Amino acid sequence: MRKGPGAGARRGRGGGGPEPSAPPRLLLLLLLLVAGAGLYLGWGSGAGGGQPRGPPGAQLGHKPRSLSSSQVKRLASLVDLQRLWGSFLKPMLIERYPGSPGNRKVRQFIVDSLATLAAGWRVELDAFEDRTPRGIVSFANVVATLDPAAGRRLVLACHYDSKYFPRDRQGRTFLGATDSAVPCAILLELTTALDAELLKAKEQSLFVLLDLLGARNPTIQNHFPLTASWFDRLVGIGTEPSFLPRVGGGLPPQAPVAGQ
Repeated sequence: MRKGPGAGARRGRGGGGPEPSAPPRLLLLLLLLVAGAGLYLGWGSGAGGGQPRGPPGAQLGHKPRSLSSSQVKRLASLVDLQRLWGSFLKPMLIERYPGSPGNRKVRQFIVDSLATLAAGWRVELDAFEDRTPRGIVSFANVVATLDPAAGRRLVLACHYDSKYFPRDRQGRTFLGATDSAVPCAILLELTTALDAELLKAKEQSLFVLLDLLGARNPTIQNHFPLTASWFDRLVGIGTEPSFLPRVGGGLPPQAPVAGQ
């Protein structure tokens, strides 16, 4: 996704100090997304394989199949939080504003990670230049498509670049962990954990943006009435009794996951 150079960000800084452990709420967000793979894996029958998509708005009428409790548990069990933290998140916690060496390094890391998967992602770069307060800067979106011939798409999106800030007085750089290294790491863990499943399911037509995840007490808002039913479905999956034991008993009352 293209994110303008003036977009807001949280001013987390990289520097010394003990290495934090992954917070329980990050596990909750990841498991919720994995359980929400029912939006994809249980999409239901319909046009695909290059068939016409129908009139505008027709995709809003798709009816998904529900996953059973045992299926939700099995999908959630595929998640490896240590792999997410050590293999996917840590390599992205560097300064990576557009046009920087760190930006190119993280972009190549994402491309290489997707290339190792058996599902067979087609990875393309959408490169362009744009005017910014720092002059003309090069950008490149990484677009990974599971099945280019699919008649419907489920699109999960995040941005791997960080906002540019000068170094602070302690010489620390802005890392942008929640904005948005964590969502990118979640997507890589998701594609890795569900690699075998994704070989079997290549029908999609829904867009889900992951952004500003990983901080304490997040509130995820729904801003699109036309797709509110899909938003509510994802929230419902995350509050099912069969799902909550995986994250230690449920949602903390002070940390709402969704708001209308």
